[in-house]
Amino acid sequence: MEAYRGFATVSWIPSGGGMDALDAVAVTLDGQGVRSAITHPALVASVPVINAISPNTGTHLGGTLVQLIGTGFAGTIATTGVKFGTTNASTWWVENDNVIYAVAPPVAAGAVNVVVTNATGPSTSTATFTFS
Repeated sequence: MEAYRGFATVSWIPSGGGMDALDAVAVTLDGQGVRSAITHPALVASVPVINAISPNTGTHLGGTLVQLIGTGFAGTIATTGVKFGTTNASTWWVENDNVIYAVAPPVAAGAVNVVVTNATGPSTSTATFTFS
């Protein structure tokens, strides 16, 4: 995909018909000045960042519903996208780019890092969940 920054004048020429007609139109963009290539916004990806986790404690038997809040959650890896320590979440789903819900798996008691991984890589922020 290509993306450019620049200025353009738009010419819009309808092919006729009433306001409710679905007719073709001709659109012309006349560039003005120098255009410069930019990174396509739809292709920019960054590693996830976890800003908050709630709750941050649960039973070692698993089953606690946990909300992760942060950025870069869209495109989270389907099978291994959310881990509690080295164990995959029992299940999880992406609400939007900023929120993931995950069900904590059964894990031995203690504190573990929670990691979200998308196509760019794993989160580098530290979010801790404590199993009791």
